[in-house]
Amino acid sequence: MSEAIITFHGTAASIAAEDVLLSEKVEVSVIGRPNELGSDCGFCLKIPLDDLEKALEIIKKANIAIQGIYKVTMGPTGKRQYAPLTAPMVK
Repeated sequence: MSEAIITFHGTAASIAAEDVLLSEKVEVSVIGRPNELGSDCGFCLKIPLDDLEKALEIIKKANIAIQGIYKVTMGPTGKRQYAPLTAPMVK
């Protein structure tokens, strides 16, 4: 299953986003932020890539600012790689 990572500027935003996504029955997990994605906030959200558009709409309606969106892929050595995705709501 393909996954997406959504990063935020602070812990409060990541937890608020998790809450609104769970209330809308979107599969979501809070995970530690990978070092490759910076250090603004220690947490980020992992969701199935197929649910990304729905998740972004829900987060936007809740007025929660997103820092970045990444597609997770496996590199040739088996290490996770993070490819940035663009969305109009990324601040």
